[in-house]
Amino acid sequence: MGGQRHQQEPGDPTYVIKLADNLYSGGLRRPKRGKGLGSYVNREDRSQPRARKSCIIIYDEIEDVVIIEMSNNLKAGCELFSCYSRGHRIQE
Repeated sequence: MGGQRHQQEPGDPTYVIKLADNLYSGGLRRPKRGKGLGSYVNREDRSQPRARKSCIIIYDEIEDVVIIEMSNNLKAGCELFSCYSRGHRIQE
């Protein structure tokens, strides 16, 4: 995923996702094209209707990889939206 790994939840939770107990992935300190969760999936704004959520983020502890799974059919070129930030734990 290319982000910073933390044993505790980082202070700025905006682009943080909880991977497992005591394991968080934070956003990149300096943006890099094609790196970091935000390069692939937009964070759904909680003030917007849930209809925008189009994928689920899954963490595979054995392979130590993050998988982005589509929750519905999308047309080519559509943007991906999911929930992540403080309080959102991804599926295992």
